[in-house]
Amino acid sequence: RGEKTKKTTSREESVREILCTRERERAGRRRSLLLDPAMEFSNALKENGPHAWSPDGSMLATCDANRLYIRDTSTLMAITILTNVDVVSRIEWSPDGRYILCAMYKRGVVQVWDVDDPDWLCKISEGPAGLAFSRWGPHERQILNTNDFNVRVSVWDLSDSAGVIASLRAPKFADKGMSFSRDRRFLAVAERRDCKDFVQIYRCDTWEAVKRFPVETKDLCDLRWSP
Repeated sequence: RGEKTKKTTSREESVREILCTRERERAGRRRSLLLDPAMEFSNALKENGPHAWSPDGSMLATCDANRLYIRDTSTLMAITILTNVDVVSRIEWSPDGRYILCAMYKRGVVQVWDVDDPDWLCKISEGPAGLAFSRWGPHERQILNTNDFNVRVSVWDLSDSAGVIASLRAPKFADKGMSFSRDRRFLAVAERRDCKDFVQIYRCDTWEAVKRFPVETKDLCDLRWSP
């Protein structure tokens, strides 16, 4: 028994020694990484709101309350500072990187800024319908706003004086369950009607519903087009 106890203790000590050695090696690698002179760190940004990189990665948009900062990625210096009407809930760059969308859910308002022309501004108000989510449409001139309680998705055209050019009814979700095809010609939307899940396909040039079919799921969570 004494020999077995000694062997067991010896093995446990060996395992502990191996684990300690590995931990020391990992700690040493972490220290050398932190002290690597080739690594550079920027100063911490003061903004604590939403942020987003431009499509080409050349600019970074950050928010602090109602202020929008456009920064140069190489220096992180603020190129432009813009002021919105309320605290910004979400920001998103347009597909071409020229415009930036600022959604203010509490106020039900979206402001769109032109990065190349800070004096240009478009303001969208959803009024009593409220605003639950906002995203860019198939191109940089259209915005899709989901109203409160997922009643509908309003399609706004920034180049059309009419404003809303289409309404997509009964989306299941506000911030997901919606996907553009790779060529952005079609939009698939998850719907929930009569306690059943469906997928509705729309043409993005006319916003005409072209196909609708049920899905074999009890609770559809999201959808995506294949590559």
